[in-house]
Amino acid sequence: MPIDLRPAVYLSAPSAEIERAREVRETLTRHGVRVVGGDWIEEVEALGSEATGAADRDLVPCIWRQWIRQAHALLVLAPLGTTTSGVYRELEQALSLDVPVIVSCCAPYERVPLALLDREARVQGRWHHELDDQSAVAMAVRVARRESRS
Repeated sequence: MPIDLRPAVYLSAPSAEIERAREVRETLTRHGVRVVGGDWIEEVEALGSEATGAADRDLVPCIWRQWIRQAHALLVLAPLGTTTSGVYRELEQALSLDVPVIVSCCAPYERVPLALLDREARVQGRWHHELDDQSAVAMAVRVARRESRS
């Protein structure tokens, strides 16, 4: 099987915002970016937000980590009026793996929840905040392309 050398992005979004995630995934794909682990959208549609059975829930963070490790960037769609715990766990994993993070959050940077902030990553240019999904996608594409060449 040939190795896919395209820049890769892991897309993190609340399961309650499937349509938003699908649109962003399609846009990333149109820009020539491989979306790592992006099939979670169909799994949630078919099985609900508890896409894996209770017995398998402990394995989910391990699977996320494998996908994030393959990515050149993590694109986080911050919740719009919903709650989520998975997004924060994926974010923590990306930071621990030194994967650049791009956050799409309509709140100004200084009002983003503290759980989404990492000063060291910001200082090192590994953290980007965009006010809308379109800008965040553009930044994710740029970052993933840059990281895939390094």
